Amino acid sequence: MVQKEWTGFCTYSFSNSAKLAGGYLNDADFGRLLRTVEETKRLGYALNQEETEAGLHALGMSLHSADGGVLASFAVLVPASRADVLRDPRTLALVHEARTEMDQAIRAAGLRLQA
Repeated sequence: MVQKEWTGFCTYSFSNSAKLAGGYLNDADFGRLLRTVEETKRLGYALNQEETEAGLHALGMSLHSADGGVLASFAVLVPASRADVLRDPRTLALVHEARTEMDQAIRAAGLRLQA
């Protein structure tokens, strides 16, 4: 069952437009995408392993507005040859700490998304 938040994405992903644009997802691919998103939510970060740029790995996290919504994101990037550092618990702790500090600064500044 598709969660409500995915309704717009689902409509696109299974449409003829998506097929023409190369963004069509079959049931298996869509299931993998949903599992990846749920895992990202659980972990609090996402890893990109040369998925958008050859030879580059990244760890990304969201930043939150003063009202708690997602405002922006940031990423730490390393060459593929050093990708293991992104899974190191010390690196993860430092990146989580950096996110906490940025979230606090955003809240202190009262930054919010504007509708």
